Amino acid sequence: SYNYGIEKDYKIKDQNFLLMSLQNNGKYYYNQNDYNDNIVRMNLGYKFEDAIKTINILPFYQDRFFGNNPYNHTIGNSVNSSFNLNKEFKLIPTFEYGRNFHEDRIFLDGYYYYESLGSNYILTNQTTFFNNFSIYDNHTKDSSESFVRKNLKFGFYHDLTLDFCTEVSFSIGNKIYDNDNNIFNIRRNDNEYTEFISFWDKEFKIFNLTPKFNIEFNKNSSNINIYNYTNNKYFFSLEKLF
Repeated sequence: SYNYGIEKDYKIKDQNFLLMSLQNNGKYYYNQNDYNDNIVRMNLGYKFEDAIKTINILPFYQDRFFGNNPYNHTIGNSVNSSFNLNKEFKLIPTFEYGRNFHEDRIFLDGYYYYESLGSNYILTNQTTFFNNFSIYDNHTKDSSESFVRKNLKFGFYHDLTLDFCTEVSFSIGNKIYDNDNNIFNIRRNDNEYTEFISFWDKEFKIFNLTPKFNIEFNKNSSNINIYNYTNNKYFFSLEKLF
């Protein structure tokens, strides 16, 4: 899997900026290219920034490729911001609206709303707690594919030593579909659970990137048995913040 992006702002006047960014994330399978999943998003919009708050208003265009073939594209607008309530506490609200257009599966065409409210709390110089609550409301032409997903995530960053760090997080979610499944004639209801832990050394670099060792546990419990699954992932990632 991979996830990277570049961002550049240009000052207009005082605390006002023109903001441009490009993001790319996905999964690549060297021996099963039919399952490759690649998402590219381009943003161009406005940013306001001062010592207390940052507000971004970003219209975007997004392309998704599945199996190296075009799958869908999305046009929308996102508003994300952060507010420093004091030296320790930061509030992070986000709102996004998008319209999806599919190449073949046009019954999935439609629109969605995404809303989230997160926060960071610096307990000490070594420990920061974070949490986020989000709602994803997806509307498609086929109502059996429409759903509302609610998720709560919480965790912390901690410096175990001067250079060695860890991140631990947990998330629980619920995904309820609007109408009965076309095959099973049951309204699908999924409960989701994720545990994540990551370790890295701030001073150890590979090509100026920080390697991280990650462990992730996922479980999905559905009222339709075919959608039940449990998996464990152990993987390395390379990260760099600019």
